[in-house]
Amino acid sequence: MNRVLEFKRKDNIHKGWTISKKYADILLNNKNNKNINNILHNSYSEYLSDLRSNHLDMTNCMKYNRAWQTLLNTFKNYKNDSIVRNAITQFHYTCHINI
Repeated sequence: MNRVLEFKRKDNIHKGWTISKKYADILLNNKNNKNINNILHNSYSEYLSDLRSNHLDMTNCMKYNRAWQTLLNTFKNYKNDSIVRNAITQFHYTCHINI
């Protein structure tokens, strides 16, 4: 029984990172766009909807959600565009290595 639960937990974590990577790819492809702020917030909304539809954990207990929160905080407090582009690249890399 524990083995089944552990497999399901690991599978859910993998699904969460896969969903996160899907939206990180969108952000990476548009990181030089003038409307990146709107793209980010729309992607985040779609990301949450995707998590909800897959019955995955949406709290900050999961690393993939904390990565999104860090990215959103960076956007909220950014000083210039190069910081935003670097944050998107780092976020994409984080999602990539965790899959």
